[in-house]
Amino acid sequence: MHRLKQFIPSSWPGEDTLYQLVLKSSGQFIYASTLIAYVRSSRYHPVERLKIILGLEPNMPYEDLPFSNMDLLYRHMFSTIPVENITMVLKILGLLTLKLGGDHSILPPWTPFEETDTIVAFLSLKLGDIERCLGALP
Repeated sequence: MHRLKQFIPSSWPGEDTLYQLVLKSSGQFIYASTLIAYVRSSRYHPVERLKIILGLEPNMPYEDLPFSNMDLLYRHMFSTIPVENITMVLKILGLLTLKLGGDHSILPPWTPFEETDTIVAFLSLKLGDIERCLGALP
């Protein structure tokens, strides 16, 4: 349950809004999943977060870029990262990308970079740095 639930209308988000979100998702479950994580962040008001997403419009027609709304969603989320955190966010995401390479990963399969403590130690961070740097992301 969201900490601001008492300030959210019981009719929210409404059928029209849900229909718009279905169209924006282009049939992608990852869009819906990412959107939900973004909107329900306890640090922000869900109604305001959803308004932001509904206001994002692609520059090109949907048929030219079938995943344009997904691109917009990620672009918006990454644009909210404070400038002073960009370098660390890129290091963290780069490290996770190395680990998630599957059969093509340059890291051995036993490297446990999905554990926050390991990433903190590997990048010589302080406890809480990852959460602080990635705070805007769901």
